[in-house]
Amino acid sequence: MKNELLKRISPLLQFLPLSIFALIAFSEMFPLPERWTIAYGVGATLALARLIYLIRKKVIINRLILGADLYLLIGFTAVILGLTWATNVLAHFQASLIFICIFCVGIFSTIFSKFGFVGVESPDFKAIRKYSFIFLLVTVGAFFFAYDHRGDRNFGAVFPIILLVLIQRTFVKQKKLRSGNTTRTII
Repeated sequence: MKNELLKRISPLLQFLPLSIFALIAFSEMFPLPERWTIAYGVGATLALARLIYLIRKKVIINRLILGADLYLLIGFTAVILGLTWATNVLAHFQASLIFICIFCVGIFSTIFSKFGFVGVESPDFKAIRKYSFIFLLVTVGAFFFAYDHRGDRNFGAVFPIILLVLIQRTFVKQKKLRSGNTTRTII
């Protein structure tokens, strides 16, 4: 029962750090300079805690989540260390920078992980590579779309992320990537 409940709420919890970050960043709860420090701090702390938990559980970590976590950690580091050039990059790219981080995770996992960018365990490595490269192209498209819609929370972040999640889930369900009970993934 406990495992079933955890399995059902796990997808909701995965984007929690990014959601809390956005809630704080776009609210009026704190004055502007401190708002970004608090938003990145809370988001990065939650992301790091979840990453440590998932690494200890030895599960395949969702690549989209890793990219979003990378974004939060970069943002927190830039704000805390007062790296003006980095905060200027964050301000310029806004939410579209998340997709650059996701793309970097995608490149790394496509090249160095047997689970690829799609993040699934499968005996068909060619299929994993194929879907990973397609997913990289879709991520580039999501970046350009988000960059073109900077300043619009829905078109600049929410919709492109939802699109990537749906495409990733579609790829994970492909028969070429599945073989009996050998597929395990965190989505």
